[in-house]
Amino acid sequence: MKRLKSSEKLRLIWRSLWIQVLLNYKTMQGAGYLHILWPWVKDSEHRANRVRRVSGFLNGHPVFSAFALGAMLKRLSDGDAESEPEEFDRWRDSLAGPLGMVGDSLIWERWKPALLALGVFLISFNILFNVVTSDVALLLVLLSLIILYNIPLFALRWWALDESYEKGKAVLSLGGYPALHSLQIGLDRFAAAVAACIAAFALLLVFLGFSWIGFSVSFVITFALMQARVSVAVSVLLALLASLIVSFFI
Repeated sequence: MKRLKSSEKLRLIWRSLWIQVLLNYKTMQGAGYLHILWPWVKDSEHRANRVRRVSGFLNGHPVFSAFALGAMLKRLSDGDAESEPEEFDRWRDSLAGPLGMVGDSLIWERWKPALLALGVFLISFNILFNVVTSDVALLLVLLSLIILYNIPLFALRWWALDESYEKGKAVLSLGGYPALHSLQIGLDRFAAAVAACIAAFALLLVFLGFSWIGFSVSFVITFALMQARVSVAVSVLLALLASLIVSFFI
């Protein structure tokens, strides 16, 4: 089976960074998709038809555009835009739901907030222990978060292009991908771990004074309870009680 070349994927990823520059109310990201796919459309003998097909209404999370791009390229190479133009348009329109729902859930609701919370924790930790000066700490945290945020998204785009090019039309089953389900679980655990760190750090400073044993106990209890879907308030309260008990023995 033909696969996308590494150079093609790099080109698609680079061009997809500008997908929202041409955002508009009529087609949303449609013009952006045309910009991304233009090198693969401009020399076709069916250029006018393909321009209409790929520039129609489509909207979703920018990172998850890679799923639509790979699938579109596959369908264009199979000639679907010419043989089934109306079906192609309906299929493209229906991509907006999965691309928006899954992308927003994973990245806006999980990945970005968790990283911002991690940054708050690291800066707070440095304020307490004064590992480096505050200016250096802020710069290091900002650079680290930018790198940590973007590298996984690049890997996700790369994988999504391969996966969607292979599946073509069937990319609509995006919500059922086992890999994305595993990613959601992993991000939930990462977010819970960061939240547990902040909660343990804060409650020890406010109520007990910092100690590594108390922090560890509070972290483990808060993390476990949050994974069990216990509310944050109850998790922190129980962690505080456990830390109070432990403090009598240390």
